[in-house]
Amino acid sequence: MKRWLVLMFAALLVTGCAQQDEEYETKENQTKEEQAQETEQTPANEAETEAETENNTDTVEQEAPATTEDADLTEQMKNEAGIVEGKIYTKEGIAYGTIIFEEGISNEEAKKLAETYANKMKEKYADKTVNVQGVRGSENVANITL
Repeated sequence: MKRWLVLMFAALLVTGCAQQDEEYETKENQTKEEQAQETEQTPANEAETEAETENNTDTVEQEAPATTEDADLTEQMKNEAGIVEGKIYTKEGIAYGTIIFEEGISNEEAKKLAETYANKMKEKYADKTVNVQGVRGSENVANITL
């Protein structure tokens, strides 16, 4: 009985492994054929691919709009009491002001400073939308849009 079970197990093992080898060889051959077909490109197709790549690069470069910092107004803002850091810049027809306030400044003082710089920016950039945001710690204490 033991001998019979061992022979049956061995037969199943050999049969199962043989089928797996055939499946593996078939898949491997299909993969090689697909790779060969993909690598075969005519010179016209290669030229089209290169042209498409160049066009995509141009599009990406055009999508990145320029950011222009207003160094004078930024420096003036940084010198204000209660302001730790900040930046004023323009991008895509919008003038942005970002302000980081000291921890000890009150909400009222922070809003007043943010409004002051929003108004200065609106005077200077009358044709643009103005957006000023002020942060103290991790809390947004001012968000002004003119």
